[in-house]
Amino acid sequence: AEMLAAEGATVAVTDLDEKLAQQTAEGIVQKGGKAEVWTLDVTNRAEIKTVTAGIIGRFGRIDIWVNNAGISTMTPFLDLTEREWDNMHTVNGSGVFFCSQEVAKHMVSRPGGGKIVNNASMAGKRGGNAPYLAHYVYTKFGVIGLTQAMAKELAPYGINVNAVCPGYVATP
Repeated sequence: AEMLAAEGATVAVTDLDEKLAQQTAEGIVQKGGKAEVWTLDVTNRAEIKTVTAGIIGRFGRIDIWVNNAGISTMTPFLDLTEREWDNMHTVNGSGVFFCSQEVAKHMVSRPGGGKIVNNASMAGKRGGNAPYLAHYVYTKFGVIGLTQAMAKELAPYGINVNAVCPGYVATP
């Protein structure tokens, strides 16, 4: 968000935690950038529609969408619960799908296409290197596959879809 703002983009900072989103937006504004905040739960389709409509209403369009929401826990495979498995799938997998689908509908409806960037993980390319993360690896492999499918299907509309696959990143 900070790098895009530094390059001149107006940034819609979304997060489940409004305070964290506000901190990011304030940092962007302090450096001379433009940013506004929307609270967003990527597992809630109705909220995704409301937020994307709000962003489009405020800024006129969405040119770039970055799917960065994600969670991770470390649990041995034999100890994974259905709840933990489902939660990981819903946030890391369905969240990317729900947000991408809503934003792509907007991008397809107007000239100029756009860009969608999905945050996957190196764990999605080399699952065997990630002990106690079977549920996480599953979702990130899925994000990579979804990205490839979206890229192929949305390319005729001028929509460029890519995934980034960082290594371990310490996050709260």
